[in-house]
This record gives sequence, C-alpha cells and structure tokens, in this order.
Amino acid sequence: MDELNHTIAEYRRQADEIGEFLSSCPIASVVWPPGAGRWSILEITAHLADAELLASARIRRIITQDRPEMLGYQQELWARSLAYGQRKIETVSARLILLRQENAGLLETIGDEVWRLKGRRDEYGELSLRALIDDYITHTAKHLDQMRSAAAEFEASTKQTANAIARLRGTEMTKTKDKTPHIKDAKGKDTKDKGAKDRDAKDKELKGKSNLVGRVKKVIKKSRRKLGEEKFEKELQRTIEFLAQLQVKLDNSNDNPGGDQALEKAGKASVKRTGKNAEKKVARSPAKKAKPSKKSVKKTTGNGTGKKGKGAASQINDAAPAAETVIALQAETPSIDQ
Repeated sequence: MDELNHTIAEYRRQADEIGEFLSSCPIASVVWPPGAGRWSILEITAHLADAELLASARIRRIITQDRPEMLGYQQELWARSLAYGQRKIETVSARLILLRQENAGLLETIGDEVWRLKGRRDEYGELSLRALIDDYITHTAKHLDQMRSAAAEFEASTKQTANAIARLRGTEMTKTKDKTPHIKDAKGKDTKDKGAKDRDAKDKELKGKSNLVGRVKKVIKKSRRKLGEEKFEKELQRTIEFLAQLQVKLDNSNDNPGGDQALEKAGKASVKRTGKNAEKKVARSPAKKAKPSKKSVKKTTGNGTGKKGKGAASQINDAAPAAETVIALQAETPSIDQ
C-alpha cells in the first residue's frame, strides 16, 4: 500500500510541477520552436493534456470493464490535425492539471484488488492499472524534461541574439567615433584652404595696387617733363578726379559681387572712349594753327618768321604730351579689374 501511495503522490506531484514550470516561462519561449522535428513547449503541453484525457477514459474503463480494449493513437497525426501549435497555453495547461488532479483523487479511493485489474492495449497486450499509471508517470517525466530543454535553449538563443545586437551596436558606435575626427579634420582643412585663398587674393590685390601706383608715378614723371607746370597741374587734377570716380566704382563692385562683369565692361568702355577722344584731340591738334594773343605777338621783320612761328610750334608740342598723359593714366587703371 505504501508503494501505491508513493505512485499516486508522484502522479499528482507532476501536475503541480508542470504548473510551476509553465508559470515561469516567458510567452515567447512557450511558442518558440527548438528545431526541426521537435515540439515547442506549447505543443508538448497540448500533447500531455490530450494524453491525460485518454488516461481518464482508460482508468475508468479498466475499473468498470473486464479487460477492456485500449486502442492507441498516432501522436504526430494528432499534433498536426488538432493544430497543437495554435492552442492557448492557458487552456491546455489548465485542462492537463485539472484532469491529472482529478485522476489522482480517483486512484486514492480504490483498493488493492482494483490496481491489479487489466486492460488490453493493441501495442503491448494486457496491462494492469498499476502498470498503466507507471507508464503515464514515465511519459510525463520525459516530456517535462523536453520542455525544460526547450526553455534552456530559448534562453541561450536569446542571450546569443542580444550579444550579437550589442556587438553590432558597438561596431556602429566605433565606426561613428572613427568617422567623427575625419569630419572635423576635413572641416579644418576646408577652413585652412579658404583662409589661404583669402590671403592670396588680398596679397594679389595689394600687389596690383602697388604696381598701379608705380606705373602712375612713372607716367607722371614723364608727363611733367613734357608739359609745363601749369598744364601739368590741370592734367594731374583731371587724372585725380578720374581715379576717384574709378575708386567709387570699385567699392560698389566689392559690395555687389554680381556686378563685376558690368563694372569691367563699363571700365573698358570708358577707357576706350577716353582713348579715342584723346587720339582725336591729338590728331586735330597739328591741323590747327596756334593763335597767340596780340599782347604777346611782336612785329617782326623780314619774312615774318621768328617768335610767331616758334610759339605755334611750342603749343602743338605741348598738346601732344597732355593727350599722352590722359591716355597713359587711363590705360593703366583697368589693370585693377583684371
């Protein structure tokens, strides 16, 4: 009787063990397939619930019938046809635990002679009630081990996936860190290049202005020798006014970069017109006869040549250098735009 009590206690205890195990499993692990040809925790639980349903019928038939026939079933066909993977774990586990506890309570009420009653199974032949209960205890223990193995494999797989994700994130962060200095270096290089270009442009501009000043000084020196002081002062004043106007245009072009081309065309046109006017002036100058004032002209003897002819020649010679000065100074100014 002690052995029977132990068997009944083990039979009942398995129901509690299955309930505790399932309550500790995450939902994801219950439906997770451990591999090809293997059942998930949900499918194993559904199989045990159906097996316990058949056990309830067999126990009652052995107790109430003389050597009843107990037909077997194809568990793979049941799992596939009854869609074990789509069942709800709460429903199948509750059914399994309820049937097991109810069957254990029934077994506690029968006597020794009933435990020796037999039934006939198509796979094994005759089988006593005691042997049938031992078979169900062994069957349940085997599937409980399978569920524990599936849960452990799921946990290992989850950790492996988490580690892989962490490694990927770490790699991406490392790549980002590696790229950041390069971006800063590139920005620094661009800034340095831009600064160098600005310095070169300023140096070029200063050099151009310096060269222009030198050329203007040479022209002034040359014109001063050719012109008298009075005419030189007039020409110099005209040149200064022209340069002042040109400076205003240059300042406007710096404020409005888009107007550089228009300014360049205007400068060229201005120089061109001034040059043409100067050339025309020079060309007309020899054709005109100088008319000295009556006060400065003295009567001469002989053929009329002398101071009168000499004064006309001097005015013609003075007109040419004046025109040269304007042309030379105005021709020098476009170099600023260029």
